[in-house]
Amino acid sequence: MEEIMTQDHNVITYTDYATYKHDLDTELQGAVEKFVRIGYLLKVAQDTGILAGSGYSNVNEFAMKEYGLDKTQVSRFIRINDRFSKDGYSMELKEEYQKFGYAKLSLMLTLPDEINEILTPEMSKTEISTVKEEFEEEQKISDIEVMIEQETETTKTAETIFEKVILNIFHDEPQLFKDVINTLKNGQDVLEIMAPADMKVYMTRIPGIGKLAVSVNNLKKMIEIVSTRSMEKEQIMQEEVTETIRNMTGSFDVKSAWENMFHENFPETEKSKVAPVQRKESHVQPSKKKPEPVKETPKTLHDIEPDIPEPSPIEPEEQPEDIKTDEPEAAGEQQLPGQDSIENHPEYMPDEPEKEEKEPEITENETKSTGNITENAENSMTDNKNINKGYKSAITNNLNTLQNLWNSGDPHRIEKMISILDDLHWRLRKVEEIEETENEED
Repeated sequence: MEEIMTQDHNVITYTDYATYKHDLDTELQGAVEKFVRIGYLLKVAQDTGILAGSGYSNVNEFAMKEYGLDKTQVSRFIRINDRFSKDGYSMELKEEYQKFGYAKLSLMLTLPDEINEILTPEMSKTEISTVKEEFEEEQKISDIEVMIEQETETTKTAETIFEKVILNIFHDEPQLFKDVINTLKNGQDVLEIMAPADMKVYMTRIPGIGKLAVSVNNLKKMIEIVSTRSMEKEQIMQEEVTETIRNMTGSFDVKSAWENMFHENFPETEKSKVAPVQRKESHVQPSKKKPEPVKETPKTLHDIEPDIPEPSPIEPEEQPEDIKTDEPEAAGEQQLPGQDSIENHPEYMPDEPEKEEKEPEITENETKSTGNITENAENSMTDNKNINKGYKSAITNNLNTLQNLWNSGDPHRIEKMISILDDLHWRLRKVEEIEETENEED
């Protein structure tokens, strides 16, 4: 009587627990890449009734008692099989993952396919871990934060993503830039210089765009750029790579080419008197860590425009503890601690309409000023400018509040953000109206 039956992709259907357990024992003692088979066998225990009559209620209990595998290890074996085996349920790895090994694939489990596709078996576990850390670091930055980032002078003038990438990488690696220029001068292959070990991934971050994984593949003679945010890909073939760099540099002289690209002097480095120790060429170049910006306190209107006086501290009125009021709190925009507002400067707010109850007395001075149309027009223009400054300050505060809410984890943050966006839209329209009026008057 047959106890097992082989199907497509070496899928096996077990009918006998003893045979199943013998196979799993064998796999645990096998070669390194047998882990995918272990994952498959554990999935059999999870998805079928093979454990019936064994005394074990589930695969986790079985794996722990029989092999000392905790549920985390069991889950990892199963997930590797799900993700990297043929058809997601077989005893064979997909061809492109067959030489990675268990430790590397464990790291790659949480990376998107688009990132995994630019990794190679030749990379060490440490190098793959570096790519993983770079990816996870970028995911901590919200889309709103990226949107309001200011692009640096280094990449601002570039028209394409590839040009920005080249500028960023070369600016961070002056020696690489020097080697590439000399290679162009000698008519050699630029990709061989950028990827001495045939394949290299450069991680680089462009403010306003995000972090990019730049795969230089000397074997395929191309560069592939993958956005770690949108997972969009762009491929640039060797001829275009060479032509683009040549056009950007405009010279085979290193110093002149650097000045053409970055409008600054080439950074001179001291030549080492001792010959450098030969080391294995890395397959991954992490992004340069920029110095962390000092956390700034929220700006006030006085900081933006010195002519506006500093706000007076507003102290809350003391109320007896035993007095309770039934009046609801006035609804208004949420104010962050230390945050200034146009409301703190009534002198810059538009004049309120006069109340009908009190008829103001007309003095001689007031009559004289009323007749001065030119002076009133100038005052009106000044008021508009001050009001515009107030709107712009409030817009800045809105953007900061949106960013804080997005990162807060507040379950109601989306609803709050939509409300703030309505206010933001209204203020932007007001700024637009004022600036259009100013342009017409000019």
